[in-house]
Amino acid sequence: MDAPVFTCFPELPLELREAIWNETMPSDSDGPVMYPFGDHFINYTAQPAESAQPLMVQLPMPPAFFVCREARRAAERWMASVNGWLHFRRETQGHIAVRAWNEETDLLYIPRPKWRFFSAGMFEEATEEGSIYDRMYARVRNLALPAFTAYYSLAGLVSAMDLAPNLTAVHVVWGPLPEVRASAAGEALEEAAVQPRWAVEVEDSEEVRMCCHDERSRVTTWETGELEDWMYEIEQEMALQEEIPENYIDDEKSQVKLPFRPVRLKNE
Repeated sequence: MDAPVFTCFPELPLELREAIWNETMPSDSDGPVMYPFGDHFINYTAQPAESAQPLMVQLPMPPAFFVCREARRAAERWMASVNGWLHFRRETQGHIAVRAWNEETDLLYIPRPKWRFFSAGMFEEATEEGSIYDRMYARVRNLALPAFTAYYSLAGLVSAMDLAPNLTAVHVVWGPLPEVRASAAGEALEEAAVQPRWAVEVEDSEEVRMCCHDERSRVTTWETGELEDWMYEIEQEMALQEEIPENYIDDEKSQVKLPFRPVRLKNE
């Protein structure tokens, strides 16, 4: 059975048509989004902030963009309202909606294969004052880590905290993890400049799954447990870590000032 068609739509007043188009715009595009740590992030932070080309994260593409000129104008107004623009992605040979990654509110996601490099691999170079890595770590605010990393690699996190003085939170990703897409053939950098949209939301389930991926065998297994118990164990283990930088210690309460927040990928 064919879908019903409202043939009188063009006869509606312009204000009403615009209101209808506006109702079709994405309503949840302003939450935090993850961007993967890699060559693009390193190159971005190596440049002066005022002249750096922004890192791009995907916005939901308004369906109205492809309907008619009037609908496209409404979509363009919405895109301007969220500081977005159109970007041609080579990997898919099509246009997508993007905005600039915001280091104050968005999250820097560290994939498991990159964790050792981020937490310790650049240590000697990063300790050189004024190096590109020194500047990079200074601009890291919100970390996002696979639950496996947060649970089993807190010593590495302490090393990263020593290099990154401005961390405000560690977001622990439970359940399915982002899959980093490779760049188009012939591109110099390993990962694509624009990844799929990885919006996150608070994980509030009683029971969660931890993704356990073995890089050598490429076998993925899952552990299931109580979220409250696992988060408590992470925080307790963190409190027992030695050599935590002083700027992350609350002297009055004798506890670590870096909060751990459970999140999951958002279904959009």
